[in-house]
Amino acid sequence: MIPLPLYPIDHHFQAMETLEKEPLPKELARKNRIFSKGELCLYRGKGIEKLVTLRVKGLHMYHYDFGIAYPPAEVDAPLFMYQVIVAPKRALALVHYPHWDIASLADRPGLRALFIQEKEYKELFIKDFKPQEFLTGDVIANEFNGLVRTTDVDKVYQGVTALFKVWHRELEQSKAFLSEEALDCAMTWKKDFTQRFYQKDYGYTATKRYLGERWAKKAFEEVLFTL
Repeated sequence: MIPLPLYPIDHHFQAMETLEKEPLPKELARKNRIFSKGELCLYRGKGIEKLVTLRVKGLHMYHYDFGIAYPPAEVDAPLFMYQVIVAPKRALALVHYPHWDIASLADRPGLRALFIQEKEYKELFIKDFKPQEFLTGDVIANEFNGLVRTTDVDKVYQGVTALFKVWHRELEQSKAFLSEEALDCAMTWKKDFTQRFYQKDYGYTATKRYLGERWAKKAFEEVLFTL
């Protein structure tokens, strides 16, 4: 049996005063099957477009968390994305900061603040994990990526939400706005990136497997990856 986390990751998001949970239609918010269940949550907050979290639990031997947060369209900032995948012996924890022009972020104070926060959780990882090939050129190299012990999933959740807090704080303070031309480029990239992630990452496939294609498709297309 997998050691159960003390709290789901949404417990930490719901405790944040900077976020407000927005109701979703019942048929989207929860999905229950005989041996699996899913939960979808939508949050709004000052300075962000939205945060969406997905939680999939399958038969006592599999657990999948995914979340993506979007900055306002006109703000030049990376997205915030996380995945936590728990199997019987190991868990994989990933945080990414996708951006349409990652070279332009090299000297941003907000990015440095995220990297400093990541170092506080470095000892959790027992093996590093490189981003999937299809993410090359779209995500910034960072340290909060790798295999962790299943007994440390609670600490992983704390780490992910601590990083989100830094990302959100820096976003609220950001004065980097996109020009009209850059905004068009950023929006085109965002549509391409989310569609590519949807098609190539195994998260959709796993969600479809445990919760059915109809619910998975609605969750990804109508909530997670709507811009």
